[in-house]
Amino acid sequence: MKLRSKFFIIFFLIAAVPILLISSVAYYRYYTTTQNQMDEYSANIFGKAVQQTNDALEDVRRAADLFTFYSNGNNSLIQNLKPYAGEDADTSPLAIYQTKQNMKYLCSNILNTYDFIYGLYIFTPSGVTFNYDGNSRSKLLYQYDPAEEDWFQEAFALKGQLYISNISSHDTMFTGGDDSVFFAKYLYDIYSHKYLGVLLMNCSPEIFDLSNLNALPDIVTFELKNTDTQDTVYISNTDNGQGDFLKHSTQTMSAGIRDSSLELTAAINYDRLSREFNLTGLILIALALTSLLISLVLAYVLSHYLTQPIIHLSHIMSRQEGSGLIPAHEYPDRTDEVGTLYNEYNNMAEKLNTYIKNEYQNKLITLDAQMKSLEARINSHFLFNTLASISSIAEIDGSERLSTMSISLGNMFRYAIKTKSELVTIRDELNHVNDYIMIQSIRFDNAFRFTVNLPESMMSLNVLKLILQPLVENAIIHGLQNCQVGSLIEITGSLKPPFILLTVADDGQGMTDRQLDALLSSLKEEAAFTELGHRSNSGIGIKNIDSRIRLYYGDNYGLSIDSSPGHGTSITIKLPILEGK
Repeated sequence: MKLRSKFFIIFFLIAAVPILLISSVAYYRYYTTTQNQMDEYSANIFGKAVQQTNDALEDVRRAADLFTFYSNGNNSLIQNLKPYAGEDADTSPLAIYQTKQNMKYLCSNILNTYDFIYGLYIFTPSGVTFNYDGNSRSKLLYQYDPAEEDWFQEAFALKGQLYISNISSHDTMFTGGDDSVFFAKYLYDIYSHKYLGVLLMNCSPEIFDLSNLNALPDIVTFELKNTDTQDTVYISNTDNGQGDFLKHSTQTMSAGIRDSSLELTAAINYDRLSREFNLTGLILIALALTSLLISLVLAYVLSHYLTQPIIHLSHIMSRQEGSGLIPAHEYPDRTDEVGTLYNEYNNMAEKLNTYIKNEYQNKLITLDAQMKSLEARINSHFLFNTLASISSIAEIDGSERLSTMSISLGNMFRYAIKTKSELVTIRDELNHVNDYIMIQSIRFDNAFRFTVNLPESMMSLNVLKLILQPLVENAIIHGLQNCQVGSLIEITGSLKPPFILLTVADDGQGMTDRQLDALLSSLKEEAAFTELGHRSNSGIGIKNIDSRIRLYYGDNYGLSIDSSPGHGTSITIKLPILEGK
């Protein structure tokens, strides 16, 4: 496994393990707290529902008790109802009207005070019914007789306790078809306990409406049931899929309503309730996942940051080839262990490169001796042709040309074998070229022109010996094809500090692109000691000159060639500026 991968795993585990532990503890605490909150919420909403139901029944009881205990002169209900307690009661319209008027004040006050009451009805033993309607849409049916009704019998049997119906339209009793719930109570004389009739209060079903308490109707369902009749008096949200509660975790709360046969039940779907409370839990999970993602990114960044210098150094060391070591320049300014590693590596590379350079210089000394030996040798073909020319001319006549060629040839011999220094002035190098041109002009009967265009200020600068004459020779033999093509050879020079530029150009046949590419490729090849000084078929000493310059001055110097077919060849020598001494 790579070092970067190891660091990445370590950093990620260092960050991820605490995040997971803290998130797990936080989520467990949150889950426990949420369960407690759900229990508190359930108990709170159920307690409020019980309280509201008790309060509603208490209002009904207070209204019903007024019929028993209210007394105010002629408006005493008991006194007004006593005449109708027997079969011999006066049921004349006038008597009934008078009694109804006596009780109207109390009934109107009750209807105005308790707006949930639709109407008040008193059924007396004599068969007389007193009606007080507060809702025009819900009135008692004409000549309704409750004597045979089950509710009437049950209310009678309760002897003063409230009878409570279920919520429905009760269309056999009331007009309008609106849902309602009615309460019935046995009325009696509190002094003689004589039966006086049955009171019926028809009320709005909203008296048991618990929707104002239930902020989550899809989660909580209330059911109010009469335990005596097993009838459902009220149920909330009948269309909320309460049947699905059996498939979920549901908590049921039940409590009897004070002083009645009613029982209130609340079914709470804990699965749905927990989803309502789970927003914080989801946020915790999202934060944990986000933290893990951030730790993943940070682990990658840190592992990359810590290992990149080492990886970079290992790549440099693995790419080492050739005769020297590549120094590492990216991180040596760091003051930590990485900087120490880079600096020590660079010191080692510098020492090894110095050792290699020393060894290389020793080989250059040997090479220098080889080159001096090579410089003393002149192209045998040139020497043969020159001597042959001298011989021919001598046979014809003893002209001045023979003397000139002999002197020039001698000068060339002396210049070539001179070993005082590898460096000569440009003036000396041009004099050597002029001796060569003198011989070739006589040989080819002045068939070509030779010009030199150099400023006088350059003549005293030092250059490497024997770099111009081989290029001029190459121009005559290969460029002009021994004066069969073209007629001009020109040497020009200029200074472009810190460089000297010397150019040898001809107007000969030039080279094809293929020939030029092959020659340029050979110049790019690494110089081999066994090849230096040898002449190639593509040019007299071009590779030799370029190799000598690069070995002596460095790779920033050497030859550049420009040539095209029919337009001649131009070879430029780039050298450093060295003042002659």
